[in-house]
Amino acid sequence: MRLRHGTAFIFLFSFLLTSCGGGGGSSAGGGANTTPPPPTPPQLKITTSSLPPVLAGQPYSFQLKGSGGVGALTWSSATQIPAGLSLSSSGLITGTLASPNDYILFIELQDSGSPAQSVSAIFLILVPTPINIIAATPMAPNRFVSFDFPPVVTGGTPPYTMTISAGALPPGVTLSNNHISGTPTQAGVFSYTLQVTDSGPDPIQQTTSVQTSMTVGSSLQITSMTLPVGMQNQPYSFTLTAVNGTDPLQWSVNGLPAGLTLDSATGIISGTPTAATVNPANLSVTVTDSSSPPAHSTTDLSLNITGLLQFTSTNLGNAVVGQFTFFNIPFSGGVRPVSATLTSGSLPSGWVLDSTNDSITGVSTQLGTYTFTLQLQDSSSPPQTIQGSLTLNIVPKPPVITTTTLPRAVVNASYSAPLAATQGTPPYNWSIQSGSLPAGLMLDSTGLIHGTPTTLGTSTFTVLLTD
Repeated sequence: MRLRHGTAFIFLFSFLLTSCGGGGGSSAGGGANTTPPPPTPPQLKITTSSLPPVLAGQPYSFQLKGSGGVGALTWSSATQIPAGLSLSSSGLITGTLASPNDYILFIELQDSGSPAQSVSAIFLILVPTPINIIAATPMAPNRFVSFDFPPVVTGGTPPYTMTISAGALPPGVTLSNNHISGTPTQAGVFSYTLQVTDSGPDPIQQTTSVQTSMTVGSSLQITSMTLPVGMQNQPYSFTLTAVNGTDPLQWSVNGLPAGLTLDSATGIISGTPTAATVNPANLSVTVTDSSSPPAHSTTDLSLNITGLLQFTSTNLGNAVVGQFTFFNIPFSGGVRPVSATLTSGSLPSGWVLDSTNDSITGVSTQLGTYTFTLQLQDSSSPPQTIQGSLTLNIVPKPPVITTTTLPRAVVNASYSAPLAATQGTPPYNWSIQSGSLPAGLMLDSTGLIHGTPTTLGTSTFTVLLTD
């Protein structure tokens, strides 16, 4: 073998020598003695896959498990064990956690072999926060006035299950689907115990309760919360209501729209509104009873007067062929929502009527003018219904000038340069919109710049293209 200067090549060969049967080997005893290799120790594994959760303040005990390896197994943690817990060398985690939190442990397992095997695993101890009832009764419930109150609970494992474990809610009030709601029919103080159980698995499911009371008042209160929408030039009537007052009641209001009045004895708002409201009218309503001294209740309400349902245009406009286009149906007035249906004619191919959003959308594929009839119906009672004929024009794409530069011109030399464009509908008409051509040159309507320039210089101008 030839070696290159400065470079060494090393070849390692192994030979297996065996004797030939019956033969002329020279070794004593007729063959070589070999020592078998030691057996491979079982692979060390941590077989525990997860740690059970625990509640803070409760005793905790869990044995970690492993398999394989040689001899005694030793457990340890590469991370600090949470306060209140300890890990023995045999893998037993015991103690009582002092505070709720989630803890990550990096556990290691080592056997007694030589060399020793070691494995590790990451575990999470879940410690949920204690369940706590923050609010168990509504604020200032009033007789004959409905309410809906969801008790406020924190901690634990949602969702929660709520029950009344002792006492009773006021007549007319129930606990259902974790809501205390209803219309109390009796004033007074009602004591009860609200019990809450979370959805945590055993052993961390939590239950807590709180003793509380609900005080139901009997004060004068306006119960009308909203006013129905009114219609311009249409009769309107609505009766305001109140509870717990001493009859007769006296009503007053500020801010009624023109054409409406309030009967102070009956609380009836009536009349014929003469104009639509751009924004809802803000009303301040007060009721006074006949007790001594008299009781008062005031609330703010809003009243919207809408105009008559009507189309505001018959032409939707132009849509460019091949481009997505969105048109709102042109109408005003009426009570939303307003539904739209196609009653005659047809939309262009590729277009749809979106009644939910009061719109017509699509991508046009063919030029043309399309006329169709839409029917609109609002949500007033009784509903208003109108029909109108609308027109939609599908137009070609607008022309685009494709010429971006012009060739240089030479003084006193004939010059000719055509301008080019695409799209639109030929024939085109070209003109100078602003600026001017050099002296001696002109632009004709076909888009040709030609002539003989007579002076040196640079000219800037804007070209207008009309199809």
